[in-house]
Amino acid sequence: MVRAVANKPWIACLMIVLCRADCSTTIVDLPYVPASASVSSQRPIVEMGLVTDQRTNEARSLGAIRNGYGGALKSLETPVPVADVIKAAFESGLKARGLAASPGQGKYQLNVLVLKFDCSQYVRREAHAEFQTTLVLRGNDKIEYTHVVIDQEVEGSRLALDTAVFASVEDLRRRGMSNRRMSCPSTARSVPRSPW
Repeated sequence: MVRAVANKPWIACLMIVLCRADCSTTIVDLPYVPASASVSSQRPIVEMGLVTDQRTNEARSLGAIRNGYGGALKSLETPVPVADVIKAAFESGLKARGLAASPGQGKYQLNVLVLKFDCSQYVRREAHAEFQTTLVLRGNDKIEYTHVVIDQEVEGSRLALDTAVFASVEDLRRRGMSNRRMSCPSTARSVPRSPW
């Protein structure tokens, strides 16, 4: 067999191409789409503060489809650091709710700590998001409200056939980074209970 491949170098090249064809990185955008079309009539009193990424992942990494040994076959990444993507989503969420104030003009500042934001597929598709949001009173830096939001989703069966090289990056992106995950859940939940 080795001799047959050595005599036909195009077969060896084809085998290398086929083996490497599924080892790829897909760059995905994660645009924020408001959960509802209506804009709240709130006063714009919250300005977006810092978004800090404390994940152990690389700055742009979202996740991967993995082979039977746990190695990444297909990776998902954002075009900019994940912290910037999440900051843009929270800013859009504040605007959609009528709460976004111009920098330096808000009574409160919303800071976000990204503890987890990833997706993966080994056999089942999984997505995890964990944010700590802190609402700070500007001027004296008094913490008015803090909340940790954890969201996770698992789809599929342990006997699934669409795994490893047969898995779809688009399916993983849709599952892992759904609008539900990017719709500022902590902001939406904190507005009715907030001190303002």
